[in-house]
Amino acid sequence: MDEGDADIATFFYYMGLAIRKTFPGRKPLPRFDPAYNTAVFTRRYFEDLFSRLSPARLSSRKPNSRIPPFKKKNFSSFSSLGKDPSFSPPLGKGGVIIVLDNYHDAPLHSKFHEMIHHGLDVTPERVAVFILSRGEPPPALARLRANNKMNFLGWDELRLTFDESARIVRQRTRGIERKETIEHLYKATEGWAAGLVLMSESFERAGGEAQTLQKLVPKEIIDYFGNELFDKTAPKVQEFLLKTVFLPKTTAKMAEAITGLHNADEILSTLSRNNYFTVKRFHSDPVFEYHRLFREFLFSRAKDFFSLEEISEIQKQAGILL
Repeated sequence: MDEGDADIATFFYYMGLAIRKTFPGRKPLPRFDPAYNTAVFTRRYFEDLFSRLSPARLSSRKPNSRIPPFKKKNFSSFSSLGKDPSFSPPLGKGGVIIVLDNYHDAPLHSKFHEMIHHGLDVTPERVAVFILSRGEPPPALARLRANNKMNFLGWDELRLTFDESARIVRQRTRGIERKETIEHLYKATEGWAAGLVLMSESFERAGGEAQTLQKLVPKEIIDYFGNELFDKTAPKVQEFLLKTVFLPKTTAKMAEAITGLHNADEILSTLSRNNYFTVKRFHSDPVFEYHRLFREFLFSRAKDFFSLEEISEIQKQAGILL
């Protein structure tokens, strides 16, 4: 998904294209018209969609056919699970998974979320819908959680343990066996799966030299933080991040002092709530801490953003606050 999908008609259009690629020759799904009653149209649309994903209709495709990826909008995740014997989800044979990726790109107060609620409300048991987002579910989906129709997995559930990290490193790389090396990779990534993979592969490409491990922040991670997070953030928040990174840990009052922004508490809470590589730890005053790799990225950006004199002044302020 992207920002354009917040327009309901656009969402239905690309969903229809994905289904057309999955089931060529079938009657297309209806197109949305703004004059329609959105709730009624959505429920009927998803009922029609789910009926096409029934085990009987899925099995009617050619035995070795695969659902083609739909690159344009990431609607590539219509998968017939019964065809992969190595994957045994709780849906059972013939179950289907639909994935809505980058859900956080839809504006919080968009009517899009209410539309998704109506669609998910008619989801049959043989279909599972995964919504991937950096933020928590919007209020429009609260009823699904209250009625036990939606489960929420946050960072605490998704964060890798050391044993899980070790298995991933050993499976995806050759020659990384030493426990000390894996421990360093785990501490650096703090259970972040994508970061672990990128760092492991970069370390392997560097020849597995121990001295490179201490200063290893792969270009792919720098690019990820830049393209996926930082560059999409408002300029005031960018400067806020580049100043507060000089504090190893910060409270809202400390962040306000070093940035001059009176809404520092709101900014930090939003970063934490949206899983912006910011952890909130509860004390008498909540303490916020950036992910280790995110801090490395912010330091590199700060050197380009501020002059040497400005960095020196920020460091002095940070020293006083600490």
